[in-house]
Amino acid sequence: MTRSRFLLAALAVLLPGAAWADEPVDTVSVLMKMAEHNSADPADGRYVQEEYFSANMLLRFFSKDFNAAYGEAFLRTNEKRQELLIDWDPIVGGQDSCPLKDVSYGKPKETAGKIDITVSFNATHCFGEAAEPTPVSKVTFTLVKEEMIPGSILYLIDDIAHTGEPSLKTTLGAM
Repeated sequence: MTRSRFLLAALAVLLPGAAWADEPVDTVSVLMKMAEHNSADPADGRYVQEEYFSANMLLRFFSKDFNAAYGEAFLRTNEKRQELLIDWDPIVGGQDSCPLKDVSYGKPKETAGKIDITVSFNATHCFGEAAEPTPVSKVTFTLVKEEMIPGSILYLIDDIAHTGEPSLKTTLGAM
């Protein structure tokens, strides 16, 4: 058994439960709410970041294929004695941002068994002059339906992409 299959088997055994999402947007909104929390200015001046890729999040909200890509990237970086380094926020699409505002969800579009949901938001409104228009950022979540528990079809995130940038799974594959 290869190490990646062993890792997937171990993850499957540890699966405590799955995200009970009735609609694809329910799964996406969990990550967007985390991104909103992570980008917000804390009242006490101490940041507490929520981790998109904790074991619990990977198992509950991400597809088997995404988990395989993440696990393989982890194993490759471990062999090189490097950390799995995603040094930017893959949801917001950068290292620095303002608290997210004007978050809106596009309609799900299904193509070839995959569902794309594009989320628009403003993450740069606090940069520069107030008179300058701030660009709208967009992130597209690709979801798949998987039957994690017999009889329960769930919408799970299979990839995340920003316009003009490699997708997250592509980035993981290059690590």
